[in-house]
This record gives sequence, C-alpha cells and structure tokens, in this order.
Amino acid sequence: MSFYKTYRAGLTLVGIAMSGVMAQQGLGEQCGGLNYTGTTTCNSGATCVYVNDYWYQCQTALIPACTTSFTPITASDAFASLTPGWNLGNSLESFPNEDSWNNL
Repeated sequence: MSFYKTYRAGLTLVGIAMSGVMAQQGLGEQCGGLNYTGTTTCNSGATCVYVNDYWYQCQTALIPACTTSFTPITASDAFASLTPGWNLGNSLESFPNEDSWNNL
C-alpha cells in the first residue's frame, strides 16, 4: 500500500474517531490533506472531497437537479414574438422631434 493510500485511510479513521470531539467543517473549508491537523469531518450534507495532496475541501454531495422545464423555440419564432416597445436605453426614441444635436 502506498504512503498516499495509507495516509488517506489513516486520515479517514482519525476523522471518524474525532467526529464527536471536534467541530465539523462548513462548506468550502479545508477538511484534510498532507500536514493538515484540523477537523476532518464536514457538516451534514457535505463530503470531504480531494482537491490536491495538500487540500481536501467540504463540498455539497450533489448538485440539485433543475426543477423547471424549458420549451425550445426556433430563432424565427423568437423574432416573430417581438413587439414594438420603448427602448429606455436610447433617449432618441423617446420623443419624435429629438436628436442628438438638437434637443427640442
């Protein structure tokens, strides 16, 4: 067994043994890695994920699925649904007699 696997297994066992003694880490906080001596357990709903040899980080276990539906439309349908309206970003369309050099 390599040093890395032995260290990781030992880190997991230490984390399990100390979970009742030390506070748990929040999302985004370090929870393991080489030379790390802090808390190795994460808050409920998070898991300690390998980032690199020196940093394990508490991350959410799963990304929630999208719950809304989307109906795709074609570009021509999107263009057909456009209606005339005010363009509040361009004052030249606000008044018919107004232009950029002669504000009447």
